[in-house]
Amino acid sequence: MELRQLAERPDSDLNAVVALLERDAALATAVLRVASSTGYRSALAPTTLRQAVTRVGLGTIRNLSMQVSLTQAFHSHGQSVELTEELAHAYAVASGASLLARASGIDPSAAFLAGLLHDVGRLAVLILVTDLARNEPCWRSATLREHTLDALHEEAGPTVLAR
Repeated sequence: MELRQLAERPDSDLNAVVALLERDAALATAVLRVASSTGYRSALAPTTLRQAVTRVGLGTIRNLSMQVSLTQAFHSHGQSVELTEELAHAYAVASGASLLARASGIDPSAAFLAGLLHDVGRLAVLILVTDLARNEPCWRSATLREHTLDALHEEAGPTVLAR
């Protein structure tokens, strides 16, 4: 949260951003991974967090912070292929929403957050169904799981966001 707030301010101190990243291994790894990706690649890959932050910018840091927070919140309940796919979908929608917003003159950070959370109810219901499947064999049915996700995710979303 502190990093997201710092990244929101255009006058943020680079040293403060780097110091916060140094305390969060998951986020630091994500920043270095993105800064080394094809979209940001220059002749040399970044070798320090300072170089990575400079390369990707505060907007990307803010978005990565939201993505890592969401991933950590839901992976704390265990990891499954379905959960990983749902989180990847959320990130893809968030990235697309951010790009469209920027092109339309809308706040890309708000669009990213909306895209990231657009199906948060699916994540919550998926965790519930996965937990149930550990003890109840009927919940292992892909058809029942998908039907339950489709039926309940819209109601679960506001409940999750209200917490």
